[in-house]
Amino acid sequence: MPENQRLQRMEEISARLREAEQALKRVQPQNNAQKRLAAQIQNVVEQAYKARDQGDIQKASGLVDRVQLLVQDLTRGR
Repeated sequence: MPENQRLQRMEEISARLREAEQALKRVQPQNNAQKRLAAQIQNVVEQAYKARDQGDIQKASGLVDRVQLLVQDLTRGR
């Protein structure tokens, strides 16, 4: 992957992670299941940052996709 494309993907991953973290901050978990889900989301966010920092764009991107799905579940009250 060309360097400029790699840098662009890294920035996209970072932006998506920031959005997910902001969404997570806006949600107030109401029960234990939601609290566990919020903790799981935070764990996956940390894994995604780690993968990004290690230059593993594919792994980081997959983790960000997972984070976004989990945040959607949380915001829907599941």
